Amino acid sequence: MDNMLLENAADCLQDGELTERQVQIVCLIAAGYSDKEIAQRLAISERTAKGHLRKILEKVGACDRFELTLVALHRGLLRQTLLLASREGSCC
Repeated sequence: MDNMLLENAADCLQDGELTERQVQIVCLIAAGYSDKEIAQRLAISERTAKGHLRKILEKVGACDRFELTLVALHRGLLRQTLLLASREGSCC
């Protein structure tokens, strides 16, 4: 992935362009959850989970789950999200 793309995509994660639900989904994706598992975990339909993923990928310019995880790691979103979740006792 081009460094410029990584920086631009990562800015979307840090600048609040993702909703709280989308950030939760990024966390679950990074943890290796499937669409079906994400849906079960968040009490949404699998179709809704897939829709959220598609929108997230579009917003950050990532091609797939792996690239999305790299962008999130690059900007520290996962560390922040995991820290907050662990404080709440619901770490993804």
